[in-house]
Formats: sequence, structure tokens, C-alpha cells
Amino acid sequence: MYVADLDAILGGRPSLLLCKQLARGTGLLMMVDAGVTNVTDAGALLATGIASVVIGTETLTDPHFVRQAVHLFGTERLFMSLDMRNGRLLTRSADLEGLDPASAASLFQSMGATRFIALDLARVGSLDGIDTHVLEALIGIIRGEIIVGGGIRDLRDLKELRNLGVHGALVATSLHSGVITIRQLKDEKFIA
Repeated sequence: MYVADLDAILGGRPSLLLCKQLARGTGLLMMVDAGVTNVTDAGALLATGIASVVIGTETLTDPHFVRQAVHLFGTERLFMSLDMRNGRLLTRSADLEGLDPASAASLFQSMGATRFIALDLARVGSLDGIDTHVLEALIGIIRGEIIVGGGIRDLRDLKELRNLGVHGALVATSLHSGVITIRQLKDEKFIA
């Protein structure tokens, strides 16, 4: 389960108690994006019992934090989110400014990152479909796991992503609107 702590992403403190309650109460593996930019906050989130911390380019101020986090927590506890708007990388880091998503992915891989989220925020909630142009460039660069978010319309999009080799998709709006159902996800073997 992917959780975005929007208050924390916008500069507030992460909701550690809520993360702990969700991790214990749901029994689901959780990945949480709480706008972490340092190892102290990442460690505090991981201590709540969640499976993975998401480091998003949208809030990242120092890309070297990725190398530190990989060293301290390991690649299996981290997801690197390539946050985009209409295919352009979003960042607060001068070091990342002007990079395309594939170049940023390559940089983060050189720092040890192996798990990525390709998230186009302009498409989140839109049901407009995925940007296959950017995604195909990322698939050509990333040697690890890729999850896609933003614009998933229906089962056809999920099947296309699976055929492209994508490992997962964020489908909140599709589920909420009923375009995709849990039964369909189970029938198509997207979930157990």
C-alpha cells in the first residue's frame, strides 16, 4: 500500500503514529512518502513498522541523501520517486534542476537505488492514461523495480504496463471510481 502524507510533503512533520497504526492494523506492506530529506526522518518512519520509505524528487534538496539512505537502510527499504509534471522532473535540488527523469534515474542508480516510482503528478486522479514515452525511456535505464502512478485508466493500462515489464501501479482513482475492482485485479492476477 502506497501512502502519501501530504501534510508532511508540504513541510509538516510526518504522521508517525498514524503510520504505526496502519502498519500494525492492516497487515499490508506499506511504502510511505512523507517528504523525507534526511536519514533521521527516514529512520523514524521505518521504525513505525512500514516496509519502505519513499524519497521523492519533489521534496529532495540534496541528492546525496539517497546514497546515505541506501547505505544505512538498504535498497529493499527505499523507493526513489521520480516526481514529474507532464514528464518533467520536479525537484528542489539545484543539482537535479534541468535533468530529465531518465538522467535522474541513472544518477540515483549510481548511488545504489534499485526501486523506483515513476509518478506524473499532472495525471494523478485524471484517468487520462499513462505517458508511455517517458516510461519507455525509464524502462531503458532502470535495472530494478518500477512502479507507475498517475493516470491509470483501466485494466488495459495495467496489462500494458505488465507487458512493458513494470512491477506495479498506483491505482487509487481507478479503484475509488469503480473503473477497476478488486475482483478484476484478482481475476487478472495483479493481486493475490
